[in-house]
Amino acid sequence: MEIPQILMIGLLTAALAIHYVRDGRTYPYNGLNALLVNLPLMLLLLFLGGFFAVIEAPQIIMIVLMTVNTVVAVLKHGNHGRKYNFVAALLDTPITVGLLWWGGFWY
Repeated sequence: MEIPQILMIGLLTAALAIHYVRDGRTYPYNGLNALLVNLPLMLLLLFLGGFFAVIEAPQIIMIVLMTVNTVVAVLKHGNHGRKYNFVAALLDTPITVGLLWWGGFWY
């Protein structure tokens, strides 16, 4: 396991902790953060971790999910109504880890 994988574990753990602590609270969409911080950081970690060494089904699925997430955040920038949901985050994390594993990120 190298630095990109360790950082990804840290980010996934931090996201779970944030959802646990803030479960049920409403927060606004932040399109600028998604576009200028989250997306570049994730792409950099995935690229450095070898995830994009080949483009197959897991990489295409990840690209589509990241694109949809970023577009929705940009289009709804500033709107409220999104709630922290620990259970959803708890279910989402193993799916993300599995997708990254399938794509070769954790090797």
